[in-house]
Amino acid sequence: MEQAQLQAVKSLIVAAKKVLLVTHKNPDSDSMGSAVAFYDLLWRMQKKVYLFNASTTIDTPLHTLPWIEKLQHTLPTSYDMVVSFDCGDFNRLGIPRVDVPFINIDHHISNERYGSINIVLPDYVSTTQMVHALFTALEWKISPQAAQALYMGLVSDSVRFGTDRVTREVFMCASDLIAKGANASKTHQALFESHSLASIRLVQKMLETLELHADGACAVIGADANMFEHTGARLSDVKEALSLVLSLGVVQVALALSQTHEGVVKGSLRSKTDAMDVNLIAATVGGGGHKRASGFESTRPMDELKDQMIQLITKEFTNATKK
Repeated sequence: MEQAQLQAVKSLIVAAKKVLLVTHKNPDSDSMGSAVAFYDLLWRMQKKVYLFNASTTIDTPLHTLPWIEKLQHTLPTSYDMVVSFDCGDFNRLGIPRVDVPFINIDHHISNERYGSINIVLPDYVSTTQMVHALFTALEWKISPQAAQALYMGLVSDSVRFGTDRVTREVFMCASDLIAKGANASKTHQALFESHSLASIRLVQKMLETLELHADGACAVIGADANMFEHTGARLSDVKEALSLVLSLGVVQVALALSQTHEGVVKGSLRSKTDAMDVNLIAATVGGGGHKRASGFESTRPMDELKDQMIQLITKEFTNATKK
């Protein structure tokens, strides 16, 4: 992080009186963990803090986070600064554009740089790792509550320290958070041992839709609105099925499509190899994210999107194998 940016952030935080902390719709552990850690910091600074998310429900693991009871889904009427976390697309925040200082903290390469200060570092494995580095550089205390929130986001976005962006610095961050009070066992249980029966039923139905393309290198699964209605599962439960099909030995790229009752189709792309940049594939339909993990939303028919994605993935995989 650049020293000038660090000092600019510090000056804004110190001067602010009412701060809005916002995460993307359908928040995950990385976005909410980052926001909660900031809430803890600002509360200790005796600031007026609003923790906001535009979605009306959140995933089960997030209910274990410290301060999560402070989360509100109605936007406050006034604030003099905004800090967003882990969101590359301003529209996913669900807030209007306002003329106040705006700090955008994110690690997605596709970030639109919509803030007045943009701290965007794609080399970091998670936004929570960035927040830890920010607090450390500015010598801001990380309480046990903040450490727990940051550790949960770190474990989640690193996929249990299993992605290609896990470095020595990631483990040093984890070690420091444990030393400051994070509970590894509690985190593991919240993230990986708290699935609902509804999510398991959705996985079962999604696996029945499995298609393999490009000689098995590309796996495609889907869930229409009826599946969510019949199982009682949430959109976020799709990631369990996606992770499962990506674990197949022959599969190099996996795509999951899910349809909401409003007709919006959400796509999630995952890759095992740097040769397949799924961020570029997602960008063709207005999405983005990381090289190995990206997503998109569309109002086009799901079958039409599926055919387009299969063609793009197959083409990219063919080109990658020729290199």
